Amino acid sequence: KFEPYDMPYAMQGNGRLTYSENIFRAKTVVITAGRLTRNAAEAIRLSGKDIALIKLIRVFPLPTEELLALTANAKNIYILEENYVQGGYGEKLAAYVHNKNVTVRAISDFVPHGSLSDIFRFCGFMPGQLAEVFRNLS
Repeated sequence: KFEPYDMPYAMQGNGRLTYSENIFRAKTVVITAGRLTRNAAEAIRLSGKDIALIKLIRVFPLPTEELLALTANAKNIYILEENYVQGGYGEKLAAYVHNKNVTVRAISDFVPHGSLSDIFRFCGFMPGQLAEVFRNLS
């Protein structure tokens, strides 16, 4: 089983992040942070596609130069964030990226109370839900 915390570390510039070994060959890169990393890693495995994963250790300051370098060969960037779209790191990073298909999946409306699993399911953050999305990325 692929464990996202087993990814190699990269210490560059002002940020600290981890990334999967296929970062320079994958045409799709998923960028996430925190608790969603496990779900993203499992979803990539379930999708069966060659998708790279970047886990941000911290989102401020956002290591934009490092992220741009790591995603240079990617065609699609899928940013998965468990915060609101407006003002989140996904929105900020998307403003820096050019000539790529960028999708930011984050919270856009009111989220009802519930367990973490219920909330993640409501937001479409469960591995099976994400795997379906990843399978449909070109």
